[in-house]
Amino acid sequence: KEAYLALWLEWNLTKKEILQLYLDRAYLGGGTFGIAAASDFYFDKGVKELTLAEAAMIAGLFKAPGNYAPHINLPAARGRANVVLSNLVDAGFMTEGQVLSARLHPATAVDRAGRETPDYFLDWAFEEVKKIAPKNGPHALVARTTLDMDLQKAAEESVEFHLRQHGQAYRVSEGAMVVMETNGAVRAIVGGRDYARSQFNRATRALRQTGSSFKPYVYTAAMEAGFTPDSIVPDAPISWGNWSPKNYSRGYAGRVPLATSLIRSYNTVPVRLAKEHLSIPVIAEKTRAMGVESELNGHRTMVLGTSGMTVMDQATGYLTLANGGFTGSRHGITQLLTHAGEVVYDFGRDAPSPRRTVTEQAVASMNSIMVQIPEIGTARRAALPGIRSAGKTGTAQAYRDAWYVGYT
Repeated sequence: KEAYLALWLEWNLTKKEILQLYLDRAYLGGGTFGIAAASDFYFDKGVKELTLAEAAMIAGLFKAPGNYAPHINLPAARGRANVVLSNLVDAGFMTEGQVLSARLHPATAVDRAGRETPDYFLDWAFEEVKKIAPKNGPHALVARTTLDMDLQKAAEESVEFHLRQHGQAYRVSEGAMVVMETNGAVRAIVGGRDYARSQFNRATRALRQTGSSFKPYVYTAAMEAGFTPDSIVPDAPISWGNWSPKNYSRGYAGRVPLATSLIRSYNTVPVRLAKEHLSIPVIAEKTRAMGVESELNGHRTMVLGTSGMTVMDQATGYLTLANGGFTGSRHGITQLLTHAGEVVYDFGRDAPSPRRTVTEQAVASMNSIMVQIPEIGTARRAALPGIRSAGKTGTAQAYRDAWYVGYT
């Protein structure tokens, strides 16, 4: 695919146009994309005003912005800038005498110690911009996002606090979080505990088994098929081919209402629903309809959460239950503007309208169950004092991952 794109670019664009696109769009650390934004962030000036030392420092960021960002590691940034200067001399673009002053007087970035950048959110938002930006439009746009810096800071602090407090005991070194309003606006994304060390966004790109947090998709499909929270389904031994799933307790409760089976997270009941009443394709289709974008494995074990999904997938899927059965409202960009102020995209004007993917009755039934899980079920530690919330826990095989997906 990359080879094909490279050939297409060579055929359709000049070398100068390709370079311009790259310089305008490459990530350069500090939440900046493109040399203009980097110049403003690191040196408080326009690109044309940069000194040779400053330009070399920005050029050095392309290799690894997380490692060479001057507001994070100034010595490394200066060392990398010096390599850039040497390359200029070796390639014959400048002489050693011309770069000597830049070597002797390396650049110093503006102090950004008090400024926090939501890098994981910005990485995701940049990809969203590429999806919605007008084709053949301007290369440089101003994006207005849904980010809430207060919630972003609180989310980052929460992830870091719990990893410090409990990470060693649970042998956990990373975490991720997505905070989204019921109108679909993404307010915060934490893709890991330290962006400088790892730019991999665990909230939007990491595919992790969901465990029991997948069960609400199964139960939603069941409610749409005519079941109710009071429908009785046996919690009893079951085999599906050579697979014989068991409950966490290794015991069985017998004939129980569906509400009880989800609140207590019995394993055999969703398996029985899938095998005897619904089918795997029906459950997979309902999961995708609720906004999950990751590919599901389609195996019978999928009903107990063996498919890899992202944190963003889960937030999006549960959002359907939180906003009355409608899917398609998730967004991180509210507007795109040119530098002249012309609005080329407006979410309220240009985005497709949300679509109903779960019936009103099925949503009401699911929410009547989900609100009990933090009260008397497996998610009691996630209950919010004085606020009624809904949600579901999940634990992956071999306790590799732990989930909680909740909403109010």
